[in-house]
Amino acid sequence: MFFVILYILKIVGTDGQQTCVGLVIRNPKTGRISVAHIIYSYIVEVGLTQMLSSIGDEESDDILDVHIIGGYNTSPQQNCRTWDGTSTFICLKTVEVLWKSNKRFNIQTMYILNDNTIYDEEGNAYPFLKGFLVETGNGSIFPATFHETTKGPDEYIRRIRERACLRDPNWDNRLLETYDIESDQFTIAYVSRGKRYLKYIESLRNQSDEELCNTYLTVPIPMTPHNIFVIRRDLEKLFQVPNWEEVFPFRRPRTFFRSIDGGWAMRTSEHNQILKRTANRVCQGRYNIQ
Repeated sequence: MFFVILYILKIVGTDGQQTCVGLVIRNPKTGRISVAHIIYSYIVEVGLTQMLSSIGDEESDDILDVHIIGGYNTSPQQNCRTWDGTSTFICLKTVEVLWKSNKRFNIQTMYILNDNTIYDEEGNAYPFLKGFLVETGNGSIFPATFHETTKGPDEYIRRIRERACLRDPNWDNRLLETYDIESDQFTIAYVSRGKRYLKYIESLRNQSDEELCNTYLTVPIPMTPHNIFVIRRDLEKLFQVPNWEEVFPFRRPRTFFRSIDGGWAMRTSEHNQILKRTANRVCQGRYNIQ
């Protein structure tokens, strides 16, 4: 997932990072910033292209500031479920893609792997920083976590998308684009969430606490009450919207614009017009309802 920001927003960032890595690219001349939360290394190449195309002219020779933050070194006790999702592979791929790019970069921050790893008494590894924010005006970076109410509109739908897109071929190797700078809108595009996905989530919900800690995340984590609570809370969020097609009528995006009070309001007129036209066609007998 990534955002492209000018000065409309004063800060932007990401949190909830475990093996995930945060990537910030900023053009100091224009102030445009792109922030990505990268889950798997195979997303990096196409994702970086998306980020670069969003912050400036492809022909521009501007030097771009880069910050790579997060991830950690997994300990020998932690058997990785998928190497592609470990911090080491994400960081290696990120540096490789930056190096091969024809753009010019100034790496301002690289707080990753060993620098961001702490250990508990049993030798289990954890990330020290799990999130950060960027001041859009000057590009300054600070450690941060964000309250649920500050994460923008439709947060739980966006979380479902983050998981579902991994099984949707239409989003192969791409970052989920969310915020549009030109219109100052959140545009949450449709992601397929089929029966196989729901069965997968349901199977996870039925697992024991120990099984969840070993299978849900890229790297198994210790089975503590807090970890179990967080995982099961996330699973419930993923499962609590049974009719996905009602969330995205006709698979059209969910769009939110900034309201007068500074919050976000959903743009529903287009959806309502489509639903009304469809209802009229049904009443006129143009569709056969089984």
